[in-house]
Amino acid sequence: MFNKVALDGNPIRFYERGQPYFEFTNFAEYPIQLDGKTWPTSEHYFQAQKFVGTPYEEQVRNLPRARDAFDLSRRPEVSQWLRSDWEKVKLDVMYQTLLAKFSQHSNLRDMLVKTGKRQLIEHTSRDNYWGDGGDGRGQNHLGQLLMKVRSELCNSSSLHEDKGWPNRHVYLHAYGGDGKNVTWPLEACIVLATNVLVFWVNCCMYIIKLLTKYETDDVEL
Repeated sequence: MFNKVALDGNPIRFYERGQPYFEFTNFAEYPIQLDGKTWPTSEHYFQAQKFVGTPYEEQVRNLPRARDAFDLSRRPEVSQWLRSDWEKVKLDVMYQTLLAKFSQHSNLRDMLVKTGKRQLIEHTSRDNYWGDGGDGRGQNHLGQLLMKVRSELCNSSSLHEDKGWPNRHVYLHAYGGDGKNVTWPLEACIVLATNVLVFWVNCCMYIIKLLTKYETDDVEL
């Protein structure tokens, strides 16, 4: 799942809100775009993927907080709808979730890349699968996947710089409705601009068609 590389420097441990690198957690308030929808946090998307194809998928997406999404997925009446292949796919789902989060927010991407080759550890006694279990004996899958995303982002940037290509991680900066600075990947901006252009072209063609019809009617009169 994760190819180990030489790690340098002191490990970075993260978990608590208000502490350094809380942004690396899935509870940090950074919306992501995946599957054609906006998800309030990466936690919302990850939890919703447990219930793909059920009403709970959208219910999770519409919850106000990451904690709400986390709690709902653990209710007995909801967890019984857990997809049958979840244990097989959850690591890949988490990787895709993290890749979207750190690709779509330039400040997060820069923060992650600047950690260099330091080991990333979700330090909590509450989780020995995604975290280190608090004593370092946990599997720390979240930290490992973050390092995998970091490697992907670093390699992508280096590849484009070496070949003189424009960096593919180009973003349009804007302000969301909550006043936060948000970023959109260039590819998404191009698709949006294309759709807007097509819409206006269709509108113009429709207006021309109407005008032509009225001119014809005038002539017949």
